Amino acid sequence: MTLPFENDTSRVIDKIVSAQLKHDKLKKGLTVVAIALAAFLMTAVLLLVSGIINVNQNGGNSITGSYHVLISGMTKEQYKKISTDSRMELPGLSAAIGSIKVGENRLNISYSNKDSLTLNGLSVSEGEMPEAENEIIIEEEYLLSQKIDAGIGDIISLPVSDGQKKVDFVISGYLETAASGTERTLYAAVVSEEYFVAINGWENFPPATMFRIKKDVLSNHGNIEDIAAQIAADAGIEQPPSVNEAFVKLSQPSALMIAAAVVSLAIIIMAGILVIYCIFYISIISSIKKYGQLRTIGMTAKQIKRLVFKEGSSLTLAAVPIGLITGTLLSYVLVPQGFRISNMVWVCPSVVVLVYITVHLSIRKPAKTASTISPIEASRYEADNNLHIYTKKNAGYPRIL
Repeated sequence: MTLPFENDTSRVIDKIVSAQLKHDKLKKGLTVVAIALAAFLMTAVLLLVSGIINVNQNGGNSITGSYHVLISGMTKEQYKKISTDSRMELPGLSAAIGSIKVGENRLNISYSNKDSLTLNGLSVSEGEMPEAENEIIIEEEYLLSQKIDAGIGDIISLPVSDGQKKVDFVISGYLETAASGTERTLYAAVVSEEYFVAINGWENFPPATMFRIKKDVLSNHGNIEDIAAQIAADAGIEQPPSVNEAFVKLSQPSALMIAAAVVSLAIIIMAGILVIYCIFYISIISSIKKYGQLRTIGMTAKQIKRLVFKEGSSLTLAAVPIGLITGTLLSYVLVPQGFRISNMVWVCPSVVVLVYITVHLSIRKPAKTASTISPIEASRYEADNNLHIYTKKNAGYPRIL
């Protein structure tokens, strides 16, 4: 800020900063690398932690499943009521129909809607969900293990259960699960809703429903068991709902994870302060004559400080985008399922603020040192240096004081 009675020297300071940065390329390069590295690490830490939390909260976990509540033995009428409840999302429906054992391998056949696949960490890797009565999705690895030469659109014959007559199905897609490897013995296949209805599945194989409770409902009420019990009661369901405790614990941000993120940020900030401080301090000590000359031509201590901080700000503007971009790319590569644009909205400004604070704290002491240099001190420092060089070159001769 320039007071009314002060001269506006901002343009002069900008020109001096530009000239210094062009002249001292080593300092510029080292500082940009240090600031960019700090921004990169901060961005990566914040996005990775938020990405892991998103994965746990929003699904994709094939071990625990990504549903809050499971209710078994549903009737068709109960499912119609509960699937329209505004307090829940992703009303998955699943029913085990049969199982086939061939040698050491077993194929479990079930009916599942698309939401059920999502909640169990399953997906269709290629093709489409089965819709017609004779369509099925199956793991491609099962076909390979049984040496069945069939692909999407081909017909395969499967007994729906051991000892039953085989049924012809058209492969509409491949089911993808988290399991893989040559040691597998358990596989899965999913039939269509049309087939489930055709075999009178609602009566013969009462399905289970699973769902997640919406975040706003959880934030307002908090107790999953009470909410699930109320949802079941409103749908006329007498059987008690089962809460997926493993997923509930996993979806809640871990205190250990948050503490690790805070400690990591603290270490990054302290390391950044130390490195940037050393770079600026060494640069200022090696440029004492220059700062003494600036004081000689009338630059005040306040303007010297502003000059040093302007250097830091210019280098920060150049380095922060590099750190943000590289940190974002790393977090996306490591946890692509948890990457959200919404996280960028708060992570990027947070990193900019943290980096600014880091740089400001780093150059505060060097700026103060530069501002206190007087022309006489600069001349004395230069004379001492010249005398030191003279005596080093003329070892053995008496030192002239």
